[in-house]
Amino acid sequence: MEHIRALEKMFETLDPVEIEFYCKEIIKMCKRHNNSKLQNIPKRWTKEEEEILISSKNSGKSIKDIALELNRSELAIILRIEKLKT
Repeated sequence: MEHIRALEKMFETLDPVEIEFYCKEIIKMCKRHNNSKLQNIPKRWTKEEEEILISSKNSGKSIKDIALELNRSELAIILRIEKLKT
């Protein structure tokens, strides 16, 4: 979990292009290590999932809880929140 917090802090200082670059690199590294949680990449976000994400975030749910609810990684949640901000 501390790694996710570190990524969140790092992403706060980056622009969207840099965030996208680093995320793609992280995904490549995970795939090289055969991380089975990433088998659904790229799984497209539905409008309903985005609405749940926004609602959950606005109600104060944690990234971890939102990830569990949407069956996505914490990183996917962080990245989508960032994308929806732009």
